[in-house]
Amino acid sequence: MSYTFSNEPIALMKYHLLINYDDFIFISSKKPSKKHKINAEQDHSNRITYINELCLFNTNSSETFTGKNKAFPVAMEFFHEKDSHSKKDFKNHEIDSPVLCYVDKTIERYLPEDGKFIESIIGDSKFIKDLKIPENNLGELMDIKYFIDSDFKKLYEKYKEIIESNKKKQINKEFENKNRKDFMNLDNNEIIPVQKSDKTITDENKLETLEDFENAYLVNGYFVYPDSLPIHEHAVGEKPKPISKGERDYLEKYSSIFEEARREHLRLKKKLK
Repeated sequence: MSYTFSNEPIALMKYHLLINYDDFIFISSKKPSKKHKINAEQDHSNRITYINELCLFNTNSSETFTGKNKAFPVAMEFFHEKDSHSKKDFKNHEIDSPVLCYVDKTIERYLPEDGKFIESIIGDSKFIKDLKIPENNLGELMDIKYFIDSDFKKLYEKYKEIIESNKKKQINKEFENKNRKDFMNLDNNEIIPVQKSDKTITDENKLETLEDFENAYLVNGYFVYPDSLPIHEHAVGEKPKPISKGERDYLEKYSSIFEEARREHLRLKKKLK
């Protein structure tokens, strides 16, 4: 078995690749064994490639999935099964033919199957495995431009960008959930105080713009009731000073959040009575 680089036009090569893909996907549902987790496999008798939804997505309802984030891991499995070693397997079924790659008479790669050999050109086994994890939400990589570079630099850069973005979203989500839990914890009918902002307001008269008030009152970028509400002190009978345009803009921007938090606060007080 050997590999050659084709001089055929790109359009013809794309056509040859596309004819390997059907307009439908066969789904199987097999639990992983203790030693093996098979996300996709070929039925040699029927020349069909199956996606094992239970291993790949940990679900029995993958037919309801939509979007590129779910399609990308399936595409990666097809790349391994259909574009890499399917032809060899159908012609040499149950014949062990490991791959040897020589560079200057030295064995560069030794892999038990050509599917893994093709993937190894893109990256190491850990990187390929990460590309197939649905939870990584790598749908943006469903673009041919990331797979036609000689060094796959664009693919790695975009992958890192997506992973970092996912981490930030997860941190923000966890922080938001923590704020909600800290704001109102109904277990044992106790009120848990919210997290306080680390920012110290030295002179509120210097707060002029909307951004000034956001920097001063938001807790790590989030509106937390009641910490995020500006407080003005004045003597009994004294008329409050008019608020600045920046504070007015700030209150208007977060008015819906304030009202929702205020209603929830009143509801909790009634429940605790």
